[in-house]
Amino acid sequence: MIQKGKRAAMLLVGVMAISAIVALPVMAQGPTAAGSSPGAKALKVNESRTINRANQEIDRRVQRLDALNLRLQEVKKLSDPERNTLQNTVQNQIQVLNQLKLKIDGDTDTTTLREDVQSITKSYRIYALVIPQSALMAAADRALAIVDTMNSLAQKLQERITAEISAGKDVSTLQTLISDFNSKVADAKIQAQGAIDKVSGLQPDNGDKTIMDSNTQAMKDARGMIQKAQQDFVAARKDAGQMVKDLKQMSSVNPTSATSTATSSQQ
Repeated sequence: MIQKGKRAAMLLVGVMAISAIVALPVMAQGPTAAGSSPGAKALKVNESRTINRANQEIDRRVQRLDALNLRLQEVKKLSDPERNTLQNTVQNQIQVLNQLKLKIDGDTDTTTLREDVQSITKSYRIYALVIPQSALMAAADRALAIVDTMNSLAQKLQERITAEISAGKDVSTLQTLISDFNSKVADAKIQAQGAIDKVSGLQPDNGDKTIMDSNTQAMKDARGMIQKAQQDFVAARKDAGQMVKDLKQMSSVNPTSATSTATSSQQ
């Protein structure tokens, strides 16, 4: 009986040892098999595509900002603080976007990756704020430059009108035109400067709807001001064209000969 018990115990131990040996390869392969499962592979592919799309979006924004930075270097009428603020904003956005790109490339957690990708549009607002804000200020700067050009033209036209007055000409029509011209140019300057004041201090909303709505309204107002300045320029150019035409006609008529002709026709 004792011998039979020993044999049974030894048989049981042997079975357990064999079972353990058989189970070891299965346990060793477990994590590797899980990591290469179809679901895990699909997740990796999806993350890779997300990162590639994010990089493309960031690169596109950086390219637009680089072009905008070059454009801002050409502005002439903005004050130094206004120009410096814009250029610093653009440069900072380029820097943080490049940093974000590096972070996204290194993200290993799906949730973190999703949040970083969403921040491209939620936090930095390149297309929603920075680019239109800078474009509006650049347009206002051009409008102010046109104002200077038109003021110089007004001075020359006024000198011609004064000369015609000295020659005894009736310049009442010309005086009306030059007054309207000056009024339109003065309003264009007000509109352009108002547009700058509206948008120069705007900051990204970072997801705050109240700030976003305020920024949107400010840019809408500024855009309307730029359009009004352009309408003023159209009207002022029309006045200038008519003045040039009238002055040419006056210059072609000699007051003495005109008087002699009129007297002769009455005899």
